[in-house]
Amino acid sequence: MNTELFLCLKKIIRENGTDAFDNIKLVGSVLAKNAAAKAHPECDVLMLCLMADYHKELIGADKALRDSVKKTIAERLHNNEGLDAGLCNSTLDILEAALFGNEPVMEESPVEADTPSSTQEKRESADAEIEKLQAIIAEHKEQNARLAEEITHITKQKGQSSDKASVLEKSIKKTKHNFIAAPPFLVISVIITFVVYNTMNEKNKSLANKNVMQRNEIITLKERYENSKSIWAINVTDMEFGNANQYDQWITKPGVALKASEVQFLNPVFIYDSPASSFLTFYIKIKDSAGTVIHGEKSPEGFSYSRQQQIKRGTSLRFDPGGFGTARGGFYSSGVWTIELWGEGLCLYSREVKLE
Repeated sequence: MNTELFLCLKKIIRENGTDAFDNIKLVGSVLAKNAAAKAHPECDVLMLCLMADYHKELIGADKALRDSVKKTIAERLHNNEGLDAGLCNSTLDILEAALFGNEPVMEESPVEADTPSSTQEKRESADAEIEKLQAIIAEHKEQNARLAEEITHITKQKGQSSDKASVLEKSIKKTKHNFIAAPPFLVISVIITFVVYNTMNEKNKSLANKNVMQRNEIITLKERYENSKSIWAINVTDMEFGNANQYDQWITKPGVALKASEVQFLNPVFIYDSPASSFLTFYIKIKDSAGTVIHGEKSPEGFSYSRQQQIKRGTSLRFDPGGFGTARGGFYSSGVWTIELWGEGLCLYSREVKLE
C-alpha cells in the first residue's frame, strides 16, 4: 500500500476535515508538495475519484456496504477510464483507510543477499592455498618424527665404538638443524595464511561497499523515472491562440488573427496525445519580442502563470490552461510573442504568435 499517499490524506483530513476532498486544488497542492506520494500511480486514480465525487459515495455508505461501493467505483474506473482494476482497488483501499481511520497494511520488500560469484571463487582459491600449506607442515612433522626415532636408536648404541659416536654426533647436528629450520617455516606459513585471509576480507568489504553504492544508484534512478513518468504521459502536438475575457469566455476564438489593442487575456489552447489519464501541473511562459517573460504579482518564479490540469487518455485532445493579461486590455503590444508550455523542468512545446 502507498503509505506516503495515505499519510498525506490523513494530514488533509486532520487539518481540514473530509470536506477538503471537495476542493480539488487543495488536495492537488498538498500532493504536489510530497514527491514520494505524487510519484505513485494511485495519486492519479485518486484525483479522478475526487473529480467524479466517488469519495462522497464512499463517505455516505454504511460500513456493511463499503466493500460493495468500492467494487462498483472500481468497475466504473476500469470500464470508463481503462485503468487497471488492481490499481483502482488499492487506491480505494487507501481512501477508505484515510476516511475511516483504518491503518494501512505495511508490506516489506524482500532484500536480495549479495553473493558475487567472483568473491566465492577467491574464497575457494584462498582455502586451497591454506590446504597446501597445511599439507607441507604435516610432511615436515613426519620428517621430524623419523629423525627423533633415529636419535633414540643411535643413543642406545652409544659407547660401542667411536665410529658410532661420530655418526651420533652427525645425526644430532642434522636433527638440530631440522628442528631449528622447522619453526621459522611454521611461522612463515601462519603469516602467509593470515595475509591471504586479510586480503580476501578487505576485498569482500570493498565489494560490499560497491554493492551498496550500486543499490543507491538504482534507487535514485527509479525515483527519477517515477518523477518523469507523468511528463512523458503527454505529447503536445500543436498550439492555438485566442482572446478571452476575465470569465474565460472567448472574445476571439482560436484560429482568427488577433489585434494587440483588442486582446484582454492571451489564451493558448494545446492539442495533445496521451496513453493514460493523469493529473499534472503545467507552467506557461509568455515572452515579448525581446525574450522577456511577462509576469504578475502571483506568477511562479520564472513563469507567467501555472495551471493544474486533468489529462485524459486519447489522441488529438485539447486542453485550455486559461490566459494571461488584464480585463481592461491594452496589456499587449503589436509584434511577435512566444508562448512556451513547461512541466517538471522540461519545455513541452513552444510557438510564436503575431499580434497585429
